[in-house]
This record gives sequence, C-alpha cells and structure tokens, in this order.
Amino acid sequence: RLLTLESDMHHYQPTQFIGHKRRLAGNLKNTHQTIETFQPDVIFIHVMFNLSRGVAYTAEQLCPGRVVYYVANDWPHALDPHTAYWRDPAQNSILNIAKQLLAPIPLNIIERENNSFQLKFDHVLCVSQAIKNTLAREADIPLENMSVVYNGVETDLFVPSPEQPDGLPPPNKLSLLYAGSLNTHKGVNTAIEAMAILTKQSQAEGISLTIVGSGH
Repeated sequence: RLLTLESDMHHYQPTQFIGHKRRLAGNLKNTHQTIETFQPDVIFIHVMFNLSRGVAYTAEQLCPGRVVYYVANDWPHALDPHTAYWRDPAQNSILNIAKQLLAPIPLNIIERENNSFQLKFDHVLCVSQAIKNTLAREADIPLENMSVVYNGVETDLFVPSPEQPDGLPPPNKLSLLYAGSLNTHKGVNTAIEAMAILTKQSQAEGISLTIVGSGH
C-alpha cells in the first residue's frame, strides 16, 4: 500500500521517467521503514513487475537469507518499463529521431541503477518446471536455489455431475477448458484458433471449449 508503481500498467508515458528518482527514493524509504518496524521472519515477494528492483534489494540487505520469491512470469529477466519504452522505436519517423536522441539519458540512468541492485535469489519458488528452466537460462539463477510449487486446487469444489459419475466426458466427446485472465499474453486467442483446426482434423463427434475468466 505504500509502494508506487513506475508507470501506468498498460500505457507508458515518457514523462513518467521524470519522477523516477523521487518514486525510487520513496519506495526504498518505505520498504526500509516497514521492515524495521515489523521485523519479519520471512519476506515473501511475488511480482516485482513495474517496481524497481531496489525494493527487493533492500529486503535482501536487511533480511539476508530470509527473502523468498514466488515466480509465475518472466519478471526476473524481463525489461523494466523504462528500458522497454526507450529501446522501442517510435512509429512516427520524426518522433523516432527525437526518441533516439533522448533515449541514452534514461537508459544510462536505469542501467546504472539495475547494476547496483543485483538480486541474490537465494530462495525461489517457481509455478512450473518451465519457469524454473527459463529462470536458470535467462536470469542465471542456480537450479539449487529454485523449487517448483504448483498452484493449489480446491478439489472439493470439483465433483462429478450425476450424469457423469466418473467425471469423464462422454465417449467421442472432447471438452476443453481455458481458465485464466483474458489477455493476449495468456494465449486464449491461440486456443480459439486451435478449435477450427481441431474441428476439421479430429474424429470426435463434438468438441467444446469453455472459457472462464475476465480481462481485455
């Protein structure tokens, strides 16, 4: 509740970099004060997207060996919003020239900052084996520092219907389920496009895709 994001979640504005130093100082101060006040046994960090790594770095410095990361996406090796914006060329040729002239300033500042906030990642929980492999390859996190902990499921909420006592779909029927946020990076569009291929190639009499979620 005390931390301030680096930019708007969906639409980065170049003017947002102007307040970066102020936001960073405030976030580091609040992180330090909160840890000093509560003296936690363990600090659990889930997602650092759109926040300076300085927040996690401060936690590691104040609580060495007691910071645990839970990683379900690519944030440990993804570009921060400032770097991503200033590296990306503008669509307008004139604006692109102006952007190329200005870009070295924010890029140099952010690079120096990121180099000073090198995270140790002593304890990392990964949502899947694929995430673990990617972190080892892209973020150079030692395999021995990582463990896979799959998402939990409340099995009591999922019981077979009276018509299907074994919980299985009827013979020759293919029932597919997508459960997740409706955002492009989740791939729900790929699932929909795959339905056309399946209906043409599959020998099943009926194929259904149920989509559960919300988003864009």
